[in-house]
Amino acid sequence: MYGRNSPRICQIREGCKTGLLDVYTNLLCNYVTDVQIAEYVEWIIREKKEGYSA
Repeated sequence: MYGRNSPRICQIREGCKTGLLDVYTNLLCNYVTDVQIAEYVEWIIREKKEGYSA
């Protein structure tokens, strides 16, 4: 999880601009941002969700 201007995201942007970005095949990645996590936590609190049900 990275914020919009986190050091890693800035490094990736710079790598894209300069063409010095390492690319890996067969890489799985999750595109969740800090804002999305915060929104989900806010929803859990607002809806009074709790526990785990399988």
